[in-house]
Amino acid sequence: MVRYYRDKTEFILTPFKGLVILLVGLFLCCCCQAAQQNLTVDNTVISVTLHTEDVTLSVTDKRTGKIWRQKPITKCKIIQSAAAGYGIEMTWRQPELEMDIKSRLLLDENLPEFTLELSAEGALKRSLKFPHPFVTETGTYLVVPMNEGISYPVEDKTINPMRLITYGGHGICMPFWGVTDGRQGHMAIIETPDDAAIRIQRTDEKLCIAPEWDSQKGSFGYARRLRYVFFDKGGHVAVCKRYRSYAQKAGLLKTLEQKRTENPNVDLLIGAVNVWCWEKNALNIVREMRSLGIERILWSHRDQPDVIKAMNEMDGVLSSRYDIYQDLMDPQVVKQQLRGVHPDWTQDAWPEDIMLDQNGEPRKGWQVKGSDGKMYPCSILCDRQAPKYPRQRVPAELKTHPYRCRFIDTTTASPWRECYHPDHPMTRGESRYWKMELLRFISEDMKLVTGCETGHDAAVPYVHYFEGMLSLGPYRIPDAGRNMRKI
Repeated sequence: MVRYYRDKTEFILTPFKGLVILLVGLFLCCCCQAAQQNLTVDNTVISVTLHTEDVTLSVTDKRTGKIWRQKPITKCKIIQSAAAGYGIEMTWRQPELEMDIKSRLLLDENLPEFTLELSAEGALKRSLKFPHPFVTETGTYLVVPMNEGISYPVEDKTINPMRLITYGGHGICMPFWGVTDGRQGHMAIIETPDDAAIRIQRTDEKLCIAPEWDSQKGSFGYARRLRYVFFDKGGHVAVCKRYRSYAQKAGLLKTLEQKRTENPNVDLLIGAVNVWCWEKNALNIVREMRSLGIERILWSHRDQPDVIKAMNEMDGVLSSRYDIYQDLMDPQVVKQQLRGVHPDWTQDAWPEDIMLDQNGEPRKGWQVKGSDGKMYPCSILCDRQAPKYPRQRVPAELKTHPYRCRFIDTTTASPWRECYHPDHPMTRGESRYWKMELLRFISEDMKLVTGCETGHDAAVPYVHYFEGMLSLGPYRIPDAGRNMRKI
């Protein structure tokens, strides 16, 4: 028994009371420690707080007092964390992935921006969903660079959740997203987009966006990084201008004016109608169009040398043709089920240059209907092997067919893909490189005005126009492109 005096009043401390006080003290100590676990870094513009209990972030914009808060969508547990200067470093675990992930948040010294970098070792069993989404508010809208771009009011219940990859034109065509009320807002730029995606989902019944990180051939691979930017004014225009600035520094921005100095035929694109016509008498059709006041025409269908030469002699006409370096068909299927093959399929690539999946099976491409009524998928040409085929095809053809332009199908529409062929393995990042090398050859070496399908900003330095940007991928009719003669 301990006798304690407080304000001259005798207080007797029994063993039981001592135990209670000890437990209460420990509880208060733990609470104080928990309260102190939140880590904050700030500059003159924003402050960023890491909430270690659920590994979420909150950002306060000092210019307006606006607070942006994340809401957890997956379970994460902090193993260790520390703040120093403008940075926060932590190691955390996501139980379902069974891996420790190191993260480094670095706040810019002067700007309302910070980067978040993730690194880990080992197999990535499924996509990593981190960081969590920032909660959105009524009256705000998402800014999504899907094809020509779209905005979604966050309270619109008719919008279906969706996942959009950053590594192909049928996802998002530029690796960023934004949220704004027309004035204030924030955006995220995915600076390592080759194996990433965004997911549009609902939190508290409102649409929001969070990134996802796909594996690199089954592993976490290289460090992943994204940048958050916060705006006090400007709305979606400020979001787009910030991405333009980023793209310029990344070497992705090349204007039509710059491209026209390298190839004067680019000027013929401006104001041109893009004509796909399978009818005969192409010259008569072009002449009639011009007589009706159509001054610029991109003629996208192949024709005979004399027709192409005649078009080239007309004012305002850009002669072009379709081409593709993706699909080829198993010769056995051709022999048994098809009446012939597409003249632009790279049949010589079978089977040495086709792309294999992780199971050693050919990756499947465009499907065609066989004589038995069934659909048969093409195999896909490996992007690493693809550039040698236009080198064989295009220069030889230009000697007799003087096209000024060429449309390359699927290259930017189809995703960057992994190849597991032992002779030409490939990551998605390498797939992107070789796709761009193919387009670079057409546009720079062959000096052709170059078009491609759907579009992706990785190809902006090499491509002069895209087709399909006005037809947003998730909203196309199911049989688009199947029967163009029947509406």
